[in-house]
Amino acid sequence: MIDKSKYAFIKGTYIAEADTRKAIKSTISHAQATQKECVYGFINESGDLPVLFSTNKAGLMPGATIYHDVAQYDASLSLSIKDDDCYVLFVKEKEVLYEDVLNLSALAEPDINSLKLFIFQLGQDAHLICDEQPSTDDDGAINFKGKLSLPFNEDNVVIKPKLKDIFDIDNLATSVEYKALTLDGEIIKRKWIFSISSLAAAVCIVGWVNIQPFQEENIERGENYLSSVVEKINTVIPESPKVPEIDYSGLSDWYTQKSINPFPVLSELSKQVRLFESIDGWQVVKISFSSETGNGVVSIVLKENDGADIKSVSDIAIRDNWKISFKDKQFIVFKNVPIKPLFANSARFQISSYEKFISTAIKDWWDGTSFESTPYSLGVKKPITPQDTSGDETSDEQALSADSPYEMKLLKIRKSEYTSFDLHSFGSLLRGYPYSLKTVELTKAGFESAEETNRQSRRSRNEIQPTEENVGFNGYDANFELILAGVVSR
Repeated sequence: MIDKSKYAFIKGTYIAEADTRKAIKSTISHAQATQKECVYGFINESGDLPVLFSTNKAGLMPGATIYHDVAQYDASLSLSIKDDDCYVLFVKEKEVLYEDVLNLSALAEPDINSLKLFIFQLGQDAHLICDEQPSTDDDGAINFKGKLSLPFNEDNVVIKPKLKDIFDIDNLATSVEYKALTLDGEIIKRKWIFSISSLAAAVCIVGWVNIQPFQEENIERGENYLSSVVEKINTVIPESPKVPEIDYSGLSDWYTQKSINPFPVLSELSKQVRLFESIDGWQVVKISFSSETGNGVVSIVLKENDGADIKSVSDIAIRDNWKISFKDKQFIVFKNVPIKPLFANSARFQISSYEKFISTAIKDWWDGTSFESTPYSLGVKKPITPQDTSGDETSDEQALSADSPYEMKLLKIRKSEYTSFDLHSFGSLLRGYPYSLKTVELTKAGFESAEETNRQSRRSRNEIQPTEENVGFNGYDANFELILAGVVSR
């Protein structure tokens, strides 16, 4: 079994602008500013431009070893299997989307769905790079040694025996601290300091040679000569005006404090819903999540069918610390759930790009999905429209002004025939992107709450019984609200 603790998986790749020490030094500074927890890295010097690989721990870096072998393709999945260990590297447009060593003996369905989502992000023209020719299943999926099947175009398979080196520790690159990174065998920082010292020495020599005539003339013309020269220079080269700094503090606060990471919430919600769906005699008819009070609250409504046993539900609810309510054959469980922000450090995303990405991705992945986007601002209970801005009342957090460097959007996503497994898949699609979770509501088709039932007469209830086509329907009508924040332009 491979020792996974020895591997430092890539958290980001940074391509230098030129093959120079100055460009690489600038790239390292940028990596330090954007990923402060990453203080280790490796520079791959082969190819047109050097690439910096950053990570948060020292260790072996398989992705850095084979990066230039796969970066020649616009989008690719590199995959190698040895025993039960499977190395995967997703690269798109010379950026690493995901890298890890997976244990195939413990691979669950949500993990496979996550891999499929990454394949979807790569696109149909992506290349599959592996160390030996895979087989093809009856359904057209690519099969790797009978241990893993993934949907991929077999025409785009590329064989690179070098991938076998992933499991040979002696052949892999080793990450080191930024300050110890080398170019051509010499430490970049020292060479950079040497370059500055050389430049400073050259400037001093040239300046000393050129100032001699001025010193001789100054003796002849008097002490006022040098001051007059300085005055003329200041007249010709006026002081450059200071460029005002753009204030992104509000956006940074939202990313790191006020947003809600959707993946852990949706992943856990998917597990809990499937647990309650497995209880005999009960049907899950409504699932919801909200954060209006500042805390995450989840509630699940179960409807009693023939042979239902209340104890079977209450035992699970009590064990998992749910609060319980039972009324009119409807069992409601609810509890607070932990929430955390999207990012630990500040970041800036271009809002138009990610608005387009999510609208396209959900429609490609789930047929019949509708998408709506409206302007939004924190502290406002409803989406902002031109009419809303003219009111007298103001919220604690004012709507963003027209000249703000960033903006926010409320994204509404609707889908029918949704399943509890789709919750985890949707969370995986959003993972790592600037989409904050606001509300979730999944309702079984034809379901009405106990309150709605009591408000209607017996005759009215008989008139609106579910039609024949809705009987036995297993899916949910899903409604999601996400908040997207980002810069207007880069």
